[in-house]
Amino acid sequence: MTCEENTQALLRRETALKLLGKLPGSPPSFSHLPAAWIADRALLKGRRSGAASNLLVRAAQTCVERAGWSSRELRETWIYAGTSRANQGEWRNPLPLRRALRQFAASNSLHSEVAAAVSLDLGIRGPWQVLSNGCASGLDALGHAWLAIAAGLTDRVLVLSVDLPLSTDLLEDFTDSGMLSAVGKNDPYATTADGFLPGEAAVALCLERSDLSGTRQLARILTYRANSDALDLIRLPEDGGPLADLLTSIHQDLKTSRISTGPNLPALICPHASGTKANADSECRGIEHALGAFAAETPEPIPVAVFKPQTGHALGASGLLEVALLLPFPGKGHCPPLLEGLSEPPSPRLRLCQATDPLGSGQVWKIASGMGGHNAVAVLDFPGD
Repeated sequence: MTCEENTQALLRRETALKLLGKLPGSPPSFSHLPAAWIADRALLKGRRSGAASNLLVRAAQTCVERAGWSSRELRETWIYAGTSRANQGEWRNPLPLRRALRQFAASNSLHSEVAAAVSLDLGIRGPWQVLSNGCASGLDALGHAWLAIAAGLTDRVLVLSVDLPLSTDLLEDFTDSGMLSAVGKNDPYATTADGFLPGEAAVALCLERSDLSGTRQLARILTYRANSDALDLIRLPEDGGPLADLLTSIHQDLKTSRISTGPNLPALICPHASGTKANADSECRGIEHALGAFAAETPEPIPVAVFKPQTGHALGASGLLEVALLLPFPGKGHCPPLLEGLSEPPSPRLRLCQATDPLGSGQVWKIASGMGGHNAVAVLDFPGD
């Protein structure tokens, strides 16, 4: 779907989830599982690169065309890509729709191929980097791209993220780890929440210095931070302490650095909200503790936008996907409408956002979490126009 199609689907409160058995060639043992996938499978085809690489190249081409970057500008552009598994799904369970060339089997198995393929097809000579930090990969790619521009290393970065998790082996891995939903519903804050529902995604964003002439600014990144739980490969801290520390430090940084002219508080929070109860409990407690540290500045509950019940969980692409989904709404002056019937967050300081909530100029704090205890937060500011 294009950006416009996604926005209209959100406005209609539609879900992209369908029974996986409706996708030709999908894992028969998971035919009952609701999932989201790229409808036009031709976007995944190509003899040289893996399916994830092919899909990401097409997303990148569209993004660059819409940004209007010239071939000269594109030549010096940097690439940051985030993916949790790149072409691994196809590597473990080959897609029947693609006739791969054997000489490219080695490159198809590398996570870095997704960025290399974009560099090759678009003629980008700047360096490319691939981050694989689990489900935080895409948001980390955006954060590291911002760091590169803020450090004066480059003027432009093409930020990319992709994941194609609908293969038998990967879905079995998540089932064995107790993360895939058995009831077939993603209501992340329900007491019955039991796991996520998977989805495919490829996302491309053009990031550039805000003082460049002719820049069409949809949003501005104010800051990015990350830390680690240092607890366990799978378990999450029950009190959400490391995430609370991260959010509190971001609030202090925003206050002291004066990089924002408005209130240094979120008008909207977009949490990870994967669908597992452990994630919901830990994340909400972490956010609640952080908001409690500056409660006098936030007397009212802060609205929360959760997208995975509609898009499915796109793993490493989910963070960047949700940033892209958010971009049109502040310009429309209101929060994105969510899927109906979702449970409220288990915190008095948070509430699900409503389509009537005003969201003109203001900050959006986007949170992503990676398996192994990695927390990432990007703060976006939307110009009020």
